Amino acid sequence: MAETTVLNKHKTYSDTDGWGPVPSWKNGIDTYTVRIPAGKKLGRFSFDNNSYLAGATVIQAPKPGDKGRVTFKIKWNYMAFGKVDYTIRAVAIPEGITSELTIAVGSPNWDRRAMEALEQGLRFKLVIRGAEASRLGNLLRNKKDKDVVAQFKAFSKGVPYTEKEPVTIAVTLIIVVGIIALASTAALAAVCIAAINKGMCVDATHKTNGPNPFSDELSLNVKKCK
Repeated sequence: MAETTVLNKHKTYSDTDGWGPVPSWKNGIDTYTVRIPAGKKLGRFSFDNNSYLAGATVIQAPKPGDKGRVTFKIKWNYMAFGKVDYTIRAVAIPEGITSELTIAVGSPNWDRRAMEALEQGLRFKLVIRGAEASRLGNLLRNKKDKDVVAQFKAFSKGVPYTEKEPVTIAVTLIIVVGIIALASTAALAAVCIAAINKGMCVDATHKTNGPNPFSDELSLNVKKCK
């Protein structure tokens, strides 16, 4: 997918002495207006906020799919000794293409990026790899296949490994609370619950890529319901 970066702005404001009167306590609004290239539409945007003793919030943003001139507005403020530090990025994608993000659970700010994608109504998937993917995937498989761990038991006894076909399971609030919240991070459960409460559909796909559980992969796919 040919993406075009249409906005990539890093901005800082800070108080250096804490005494003022200016600039010890200050606020403002930054406005960025960009043009989406012809034949493309806004794919998504991201907002990284690393401020301390300060605030920075997106108060106006276009929606994915918007074309032409689009405007972003960031409201910011800082206290004594505070520092506003943010980066806003936006990319355009070709018309007719659906933007889909892949977010690795455990990567920096993965949960913030997932919530951001959810707020924009984007399709995305959360990917877990390794032992945690095996553990959580097997618990989910148990909802569909009672003989969920037979392949691993057989392998431990020296029986040749037979790879199971990938299994996709619809994720409900009961599964989130009963399985995901217990087997994984609270942040993962929070993202799933937020998606379901927004009317999005979530399903889990578990792939076993060999007898070693560290090679397993579990994807939680967040998308609009059909």
